[in-house]
Amino acid sequence: VTVTVVASLILGYFILDAGQFIALAESSIAQSLMAANVFFWWDNMSYFAEASDMKPLLHTWSLAVEEQFYVVFPLLLSLLSKHLRKYTLPIIIFIGASSLALSCWALIHKPSANFFLLPTRAWELLAGAVIALMANQKEMSRKTAEVTAWLGLLMIVAAMLFYDAQTPFPGWAAIPPVAGSALFIWGNGRRQTSAGQLLSFKPVVFIGLISYSLYLWHWPILVFSKHVIIEISWPWKLGILIVSLILSVLSWKWVESPFRRKGFLSKRPSAFGFAALSTVGLLLMSVTVWKMNGLPDRYDDDFDLLREDFSWQGDNYRDVTGSGLKIGAWSSTSDKMDVKPSFALWGDSHGTAAFETAACKAQKHGLKGYAYLNWGMIPVTGLNPVEADNAKYSEVVIQAIINSGVKHVLLIAKWSGYKRRIDHQNEAERGVFKSDSGSGSMEVEDDLSDITPARSANLLGKHLEMMTLKLKSHGIVVWLIKQVPATDSNQTARNFYMGKKFPFFNHLPQQYTTLKCDHQKRQTRANNEIDSVSDGLIRVIDPTPHFFRNSDRLKVYGDRSYYLDDDHLTRAGAEYYLSEMFDAIFAEIAEQQRNSPKAD
Repeated sequence: VTVTVVASLILGYFILDAGQFIALAESSIAQSLMAANVFFWWDNMSYFAEASDMKPLLHTWSLAVEEQFYVVFPLLLSLLSKHLRKYTLPIIIFIGASSLALSCWALIHKPSANFFLLPTRAWELLAGAVIALMANQKEMSRKTAEVTAWLGLLMIVAAMLFYDAQTPFPGWAAIPPVAGSALFIWGNGRRQTSAGQLLSFKPVVFIGLISYSLYLWHWPILVFSKHVIIEISWPWKLGILIVSLILSVLSWKWVESPFRRKGFLSKRPSAFGFAALSTVGLLLMSVTVWKMNGLPDRYDDDFDLLREDFSWQGDNYRDVTGSGLKIGAWSSTSDKMDVKPSFALWGDSHGTAAFETAACKAQKHGLKGYAYLNWGMIPVTGLNPVEADNAKYSEVVIQAIINSGVKHVLLIAKWSGYKRRIDHQNEAERGVFKSDSGSGSMEVEDDLSDITPARSANLLGKHLEMMTLKLKSHGIVVWLIKQVPATDSNQTARNFYMGKKFPFFNHLPQQYTTLKCDHQKRQTRANNEIDSVSDGLIRVIDPTPHFFRNSDRLKVYGDRSYYLDDDHLTRAGAEYYLSEMFDAIFAEIAEQQRNSPKAD
């Protein structure tokens, strides 16, 4: 493992950007401390977490689960052998069954924890322990052993053939491969069956010998390839497989085998000393990368802005408390001290992407405001997920807006994204729409038992109208900016960067992507509900014409990438596409402010 991690850090130095290199170093530290599974569980919960297939050490999570198990399980066996020896097998079976039940529950309620953590994975390892503890049981007949072994092998093969990325896992779906492995081992425990002979051919045995090394090497090689090559074609995949096999054989022969053969490294003091020394060295190496912020000075300056386009996520403009961030002309020397804040910018991650462009145009027109921007939180009261820590965020924000005295609110969001958040609610979270905003109780009215796309859109329209009625009663004008078009890639900025940095491996990505008609079709339901809000309640701004100025296809690249992923603009993209729109909005607000009677 140490050799693989060191090689990954060396490759990361030449391939990864600073943020990715820091993440690699952090995962290396977690792996050294037998906590990689916990690290990736937490990392997986991040809103802008990098895709799993772009993390070089992701596969070490399973090693951490095994290491944790092999620390806890011997202690458990020791206690049982001293105090409850004759009940050891029933207790192990009970613990395994409890772990499986917990996994089935967590599959629905805590899927990420279910996948990564030991309590929901322990039963898979305990299945082997049960087989070992049953070794002294009455010997089965040859016929029974044959049937058992073949049944186990068929269960394993069935899982390989019929499971895919959409199969909910682990939980019930993990039973066939785990039970199949246990049955195969049990059937071949006393004598080799015909199924066992099938797997005893030398080529198959050799793959088994190098399997651990192959597991360690294949994933980093594949991931680093994805960091360099935009489209990994079949020739590339074949090359990756060959390189993985070569490294696995070398690793098995020169790293694994010396510890198994009689000699200096096979002695316990030497092995433990080498392990301790290599772990300390790896920790020092990883901590150095972490503390030095990913060594950003190793890059050519020409790529700084291109890296920024896929590493910047707008987290410095995120407001998780509802207190608001100042935006606009607050620090302008030309600003009059008696001018009150006139607008609020309220949105989700699409709002953080647009913050700087909006701030620049607000300052140009001498306007002060507050920004309430929080990832994944749609700016409509009653539509935010109850499982979030700030489930009542929208209620806090709307009250803050009313108390601030602003007369204009700009709403910006991924309006078609609310359906995903509604669909993921479970039976225990039916109260998600309960509102304290004075716009009526939605807990009883909004039954989520039969959510459909049409029903989701209807909920958006209903709650949007109730909220705008409340704001209007306080003299606040609501501006709603419809959703920006989406690209056809969730790696838009990264692909552009890879095309520029590694031109030998790539052709530059296609410059034009989504059709205008496709964008309009995707937004039909959300737009219809937005447009259905009563006249006079809301000012709707559609940014679509700014994105399709000279073509029916969306331009996603210029000198820089205009998109971070499939739907979030980069700062360059927000400036390129939204500058004119915000300029017009703030010009009108400024004009209204100049023409309105002075308050107080």
